[in-house]
Amino acid sequence: MAVDVGEVIINFLGFILILPFDIFLIYHIITRHSILCSPYFVAMTINSIAGAMYMFYSAYLDLNENRFMRISYKFFQYFIPMLSLITSVNRFTAVIFWSHHDKIWKWKFLIIYLIAVFLIALALLLVNHGVLSYRKDASASNRQNWSSSTLSSTDINYKLVDQLFR
Repeated sequence: MAVDVGEVIINFLGFILILPFDIFLIYHIITRHSILCSPYFVAMTINSIAGAMYMFYSAYLDLNENRFMRISYKFFQYFIPMLSLITSVNRFTAVIFWSHHDKIWKWKFLIIYLIAVFLIALALLLVNHGVLSYRKDASASNRQNWSSSTLSSTDINYKLVDQLFR
């Protein structure tokens, strides 16, 4: 298998460049900064950390094969788009339903949303790539591509409507 050196460098560089941003967000969440310690920024921080890990796994797996990292890499392919959708819905409700936004996005609901995203991503991973996979052929990668692109296009649609109503 040929290694694309440019892709490895870009992924490692992206991982290194995003680390200070992630550390900044984590620090301000831990210190309970008045603006950055909100359900939206916590979800965004988790999404950013997952994206950094995804970049690292992508670069590392191009160089060395590791079963745990491969499974984590596939998990993040489902987790990141769904979490991005959650953050987009958060911003969408902040603009469209601004008077009810604080009631919709309480901390307990964020935890419920995060658990749901985690469980759905885990279920998709198990169905498409794991023990529950009923077929070992190209249909698994087709289902994965379909679900990721559907979530990404939904995420973009929420962002567009959000910008139109500002």
